[in-house]
Amino acid sequence: MRTNAPPPRRHLSGRWTRLLSTTALATALAVTLTGNQLPSPRQPVQLVADIDEPIGYDLDNAAQVRADQCTMSLMLRKGGQELKAVARGGLNATEAELRTAADLAFWKDPPPPLDVAFQKDKDWARAKLDELNNRSEVWEESLSPTFGSTPLNHSVDGVFEWVEDKDDPFVKVGLSNWVAERFWHSQFDLFDEDQTPLASKESVDAVNAIGAVRYSPDGGEVLEARQAFEHLTWMHPMYADDARIFLQHGGFPTSAPAPDTMEFRLDVEALKSRFASCATENPQDPHKVMGPALVVASTEWQAELAGQRAQRDTILGAEANASKQLTVAAQALGEALGQSIIASRLTEWQAYWLKQTEDRPDEATFTTIKNNIAHAQARAQGRVFVAARAAQLAQLEAAKAETAKQQAYAIADAAGQPRGRGLLYGQQAVQVTKASAAAAQAVFKAAETASNATRASAADSKTLMALAETQAHASKAEFRRIAAQEAAAQAKAAAEGAAAQAVKAAENASKAKAAENRAKAAEAEAKTAAEDADAKRRTAEAEAAYAKSQKELAEAERTKAANAEATAQSQRQIAAEQLSAAQSAGTTAATKKDAALKAEGDAVAARDRALAAEKNRDALNARAAALEAKAAADEGTAAAEASRAAATQARTAANNATSAATSARTAANEATTAASNARAAATRADAAAKRAQSAADGAKADVAITEAAVKKAHAAAADAIDAAWAAKWNAVTAKALAETARQNAVKAKADAAVARTESIAAGVDAVRTAGFAYATSQAAMAARDSAAQVIKPANDAIELGSPYKESDSSAGLAVLTGQAAKTLAEQQAAVATAKSVQAAKAAAEAKALAAQASADAKVAAEAAAQAADYAAKAAASSAQAQASANAADASAKAAQKAEANTVEYDRQAKEDAEAAQNAADAAGTHASAADAAATEAERDAASARDAATAAEADASSARGVADQAERDATTAEASAVRAQEAATEAQAAASRTEEDKRDEAQVQQASTTGMAGAAEVMGVPYGVSTTASSDGFCTGTNGCDYTVDYHVTGTMLYFVVLCTFPDVPLAECIGDLEVQYVDSAPIDIREQRKVHVDGFELTKAVLEGFARGLTQDFVDCWNDLKVSACLWAAAIVVPAVIGVAAKIVKSIRAAAVAGTGMTEAVTAAGQAGMTAEATAGVTRAATTAAAVAQELEAVNAVARAHGYANAAGLGKGVLWANKLDNLNYMNAAHVAKVKNAGFTRSQVETVFKYYDKVRTVTPQNPSAGPRADLMAYILKNW
Repeated sequence: MRTNAPPPRRHLSGRWTRLLSTTALATALAVTLTGNQLPSPRQPVQLVADIDEPIGYDLDNAAQVRADQCTMSLMLRKGGQELKAVARGGLNATEAELRTAADLAFWKDPPPPLDVAFQKDKDWARAKLDELNNRSEVWEESLSPTFGSTPLNHSVDGVFEWVEDKDDPFVKVGLSNWVAERFWHSQFDLFDEDQTPLASKESVDAVNAIGAVRYSPDGGEVLEARQAFEHLTWMHPMYADDARIFLQHGGFPTSAPAPDTMEFRLDVEALKSRFASCATENPQDPHKVMGPALVVASTEWQAELAGQRAQRDTILGAEANASKQLTVAAQALGEALGQSIIASRLTEWQAYWLKQTEDRPDEATFTTIKNNIAHAQARAQGRVFVAARAAQLAQLEAAKAETAKQQAYAIADAAGQPRGRGLLYGQQAVQVTKASAAAAQAVFKAAETASNATRASAADSKTLMALAETQAHASKAEFRRIAAQEAAAQAKAAAEGAAAQAVKAAENASKAKAAENRAKAAEAEAKTAAEDADAKRRTAEAEAAYAKSQKELAEAERTKAANAEATAQSQRQIAAEQLSAAQSAGTTAATKKDAALKAEGDAVAARDRALAAEKNRDALNARAAALEAKAAADEGTAAAEASRAAATQARTAANNATSAATSARTAANEATTAASNARAAATRADAAAKRAQSAADGAKADVAITEAAVKKAHAAAADAIDAAWAAKWNAVTAKALAETARQNAVKAKADAAVARTESIAAGVDAVRTAGFAYATSQAAMAARDSAAQVIKPANDAIELGSPYKESDSSAGLAVLTGQAAKTLAEQQAAVATAKSVQAAKAAAEAKALAAQASADAKVAAEAAAQAADYAAKAAASSAQAQASANAADASAKAAQKAEANTVEYDRQAKEDAEAAQNAADAAGTHASAADAAATEAERDAASARDAATAAEADASSARGVADQAERDATTAEASAVRAQEAATEAQAAASRTEEDKRDEAQVQQASTTGMAGAAEVMGVPYGVSTTASSDGFCTGTNGCDYTVDYHVTGTMLYFVVLCTFPDVPLAECIGDLEVQYVDSAPIDIREQRKVHVDGFELTKAVLEGFARGLTQDFVDCWNDLKVSACLWAAAIVVPAVIGVAAKIVKSIRAAAVAGTGMTEAVTAAGQAGMTAEATAGVTRAATTAAAVAQELEAVNAVARAHGYANAAGLGKGVLWANKLDNLNYMNAAHVAKVKNAGFTRSQVETVFKYYDKVRTVTPQNPSAGPRADLMAYILKNW
């Protein structure tokens, strides 16, 4: 698009802006009310000097409005129906609506109205192209029956049954190309056009010559003027009206005439002409002198357009409608041409094939072709109606446009305006509408011509069909004549053949009788052999049944043998297991015997050491030795008891093994008996199988006899059948020949009759052919007349549309269709004429064919009489042949019956032989099975005997093992008794030694502040360890005695043990104790002892063992320091605070109970050396004990009030439960139970109060909290 950068927007003001309301409006009014282009001098224009108040006028907006109006005109010229509708609406709308309608920015989202309309037009074009292109496929369906039977040397330039693109009627009419152009147009093609008229080369050169002088940098003009000169050709060629203004003033105007002068009016009219040419932009005005004229011209221009708006809109609507109707008419013409093509080609196909005698298509194809021609004629006529209607409507639109144009001219004349200028595109649209109407009329007449051509083709088709029917009747008459002659000849041949067949039938009847006799002899042989085979079968089956019974007996005995073998094996396994058990027990008895003997030795040695320690007054070693003796004696006793138990187990196992061996031998005997019985049954089964096979072999011999008889019977029956079959066919043939003679006689008669009928019909069709030929000539004349009527409207359309065919889409379609209509009408008239000539030739040919048919009918009648005589002779021969055939058939049936009986006897013999063999096979199978069963039974018996022998051996071994185990147990028991005696002696010695040491010992306290009186203080040894050392000096001859020095070290931890219940001894306070750490003291004790070591070497390992023993002695002694032997373990320095700890506890408890003196008691504890942590623990325990004492006193009182000895009686669900079980009593039933038991709310509150206090001071108490919660629940739900 050629664009021009407009000068800056300016609002006119000052002296000349006052012209808007006075001069401009007065001028516009004068133009409207007068018939001249300039106002009449009798109507003076108000001067600018008379305007006092300036009124602003937006010249840029006025230019934009004009540009939008010209855009609408462009769309009306080049656009489709949708774009035309948007353009018409825009021209009738407000400025804002016009701006929206004329928006060319098709890339916006959402798209502007023009782009939406463009897309709709494009969619229409796409759909229309698809519709037009697809029509050829529809036409080709009507031509498709000709596929494969295309006439040779046909007139079509291309494929006969196709409508090639070059022959496409829509292409020839011009419609396809016109629609395609609409489709392929882009927005740029339609929108990007600068409609402003361009200056001629001479004008451009003149402007440049002046500009080069005046507006060069040295020309002396102001900058704005030089820039304005450059803008004349900025991004576009020079416009014609810009050049006019420039040349008129020798450059840009520097002054303007006064508004009330003729010169001013000339300038205004020139500007309106500028606007009417679509030079919409304001002219360059660097000196700002053209403003008044521009304001007046713009105002008057819009008033002029508004004055003719209704007429313009009517014209634009008529143009769009006429173009639309032309499109409809053009499509109707194309369709009529398509139907003409169908009719013309199908008629040509008929003309060709109606003359052919070979490879003719079937009658269904001819019928289809005939129907398709009729359909084409009807469709073509229908399109004529459519085209006529469209042409009529287009003429109405043209008349409407002309009327509106005249009305607009009257308005322009009245306003003194040029005619047609205010119509914008409407002035051109009137002519285009007329062109469309003329083209539609031409198209209508061309369609009528095409319809007449189609009608001529249809009439020609009827002429050809009538000729074809005449040919058919003549051909049938000729055919019937030839057929009658042929039928007579065939009747003669058939009569001669029937006589020959009667002679052959008699010969074949004799052959069939001889074959019958041979078949009956073979039947007798087969019957005898079959009866013998049946007897052999029964014998074989009886033997097979006997063999089966013996097999079953053998298998039963084999089962007995297998069961007995299994029993023997299981008993043999039991015997083996019991032997293993006896051996295991015997081993245990022996082992325990050895253990008892060893324990006896250990007990005796320990007793000896105890006696030695008693002598040395060594109580510790004496007691240790006594304990060792006792332990060894007890081990000996246990070993003896285990040995006796094992011996008992061994004896039991031996007895069980003996029982199993006995059972195994019994089972082996049973298996042996069963095996013997099975072998006897197998022998009998084998004999039966042999007898069965012998019978089967005899049956097979009988089968050989029956098979030979069958072959004889087959041969005889086959001979009889062949003879009977031949005789039958002799009779059938004779009958068929007689029937053939008869039929040929009938046919000859019928052919003669049909020949006469066809000759008459040929004459009738010849007359019809002549009538159809006349109708064809009439259609051809109508086509010629309608083609002549196309010329004038077509020329009118071409003449009216040619000036605008390149720039106006509707005009282009009018010219295209006008040109095409003339050419196509001439072509269709030529087609009709050719069909008329073809029809005339067909009529002459039909007349000659009718004469030939009459002659053929006479000859056919003569042949029919001859055929009747031959048929009578053939019937007599057929009767003779049938009698012979009946006799032969009886013999064949008798032979076949004998053959069937023979085959049946053979089948029975084979069945019996097969059954006998099956029985023999079954007997053999049974015998084999019996033999296998016997063999298995014998194998099982042998296995059972082996198992019994093995079981007996295992039982014998088990008894021997049991005997030895009993002897070992007796030895162990005696040894255990002796060990117990030695242990008793050791215990007595240890007791005597300890009693003596206890009398000598004294229990001393470690210091004056020791444990005396500290009943509530506990010491716990921690981390105690001992080391042992010796000088290694050995004395003695039976082992060695050593002096060992021990050093015991560690830490003694002291705790105060408190009971939270008052006045309860510690021993009775288990579970409610509170332990509080008080102090510690080191353990550092030395002890020297004499030890005895077996052997003569004191090893490190031995010393370590001594050390571990003394550590345990210390821990044991600390638990009972009163034992005299433990005095050494009390040598510990006890801290002084331990001695007064019990007193401190008692004082703090007293203060807690009394509720006073607690501060003094705590102070005294600190002064005595008790840690603050220990003192706090004691205080807490004392406070808890006091609270518990109060709780017990109050709750016991409630219990006693209800008859219970103490608070324990209220448990177990009376008032509360055990610990967390109280949760299960938080329900309405328990509340009711408490009330019913007589408890008062006050009593429940008392119990809650004290248990809640105990829970506070001792949260760890497991019972106080749940009981307090239960009481709270009862009170809440009281």
